[in-house]
Amino acid sequence: GGRRRLQGVPMPVKARDWEDIGRDSDGNLWVADIGNNECDRTDTALLKVREPDPAAAGPAELLATYRYRFPDPPAGCAGRNAEAMFLVDDVPYLIDKAERSTLYRFPELDPKATVTLEKVGVLAGEVANLSGADLSADGRRLAVDTHTMLYVYQAADPSLDGPALVAELISRPPAWTVQLAGPGAGAANVEGVAFSYGGLDLNLLAENRDVYFVPAAAYER
Repeated sequence: GGRRRLQGVPMPVKARDWEDIGRDSDGNLWVADIGNNECDRTDTALLKVREPDPAAAGPAELLATYRYRFPDPPAGCAGRNAEAMFLVDDVPYLIDKAERSTLYRFPELDPKATVTLEKVGVLAGEVANLSGADLSADGRRLAVDTHTMLYVYQAADPSLDGPALVAELISRPPAWTVQLAGPGAGAANVEGVAFSYGGLDLNLLAENRDVYFVPAAAYER
């Protein structure tokens, strides 16, 4: 078959440190401007934009900007560094990039105020310095990654929803762990992870723009 063309669509706001992306039930895209390596940013935010038509001219349409603060920034810091974001029932969740991966949620969405996040809990298992996250469409699996490792959590009670589902998902160690690069292979520098549309296969994006496909049958071994 022929090669697909990729079209860049400009955003209407300047990029600071965009780290992750998600999609809500209305088809809008959420861009996570949440990177804070020096822990000095006070303007971290989520940007909700209408998913653009690549063939159309002009920038993407910015629908809302949601600013936030962490309830527990480290001493001397304005906030926390984070690179992982996902949506549950159109509510955004963030995971900080730290030795103890802590999950936070937006208790409300207010484009006119800076909202204090609510702590959900610490991810069980030996997971740290996460760089991406995504929840499967059926809500039964949460995939998170570091630059070199992939972890997939599985729900024991899929009848739960909202914050109760997320808290249950992270309460036990990951069901599956996949090493993405060995010590001698160098860092893969994987930054993003996403479930395939409606499925459990995974796509990962590295910092050098390499894309990896990990079928569910491969990580379930």
